[in-house]
Amino acid sequence: FFDRSLDKPLVLKNCGPFAEVLECIRWAPSAGNMQPWRIVKENNHYHFYLNERAAYNKSSRYGGARLQNIDMGIAMAHCECAASELGLKGQWRIAEPSIEKGDLQYIVSWAGDGA
Repeated sequence: FFDRSLDKPLVLKNCGPFAEVLECIRWAPSAGNMQPWRIVKENNHYHFYLNERAAYNKSSRYGGARLQNIDMGIAMAHCECAASELGLKGQWRIAEPSIEKGDLQYIVSWAGDGA
């Protein structure tokens, strides 16, 4: 998890009640236990990026299934379920920020109401 840029780790205590949501995402399962997501907090937006390992994600071994893309959906589900359980309002948006993302692929953003 990162704070406004990929070179600044996020301090969870600065996230208020959303810190618990991030912990739920941290513990989300993923194929190969790779947790390929990276999340950048920017104000009340949490931008989800895929740190893809192409050789794994595009392997014919799994019949063409892009397992790390499925992992991103699992992380998103954990985010939405945890936020809902905690009574935190928000919605998914395509709102890619202009930050240096290197090889990461932008997926989606959670826009929290007061997150």
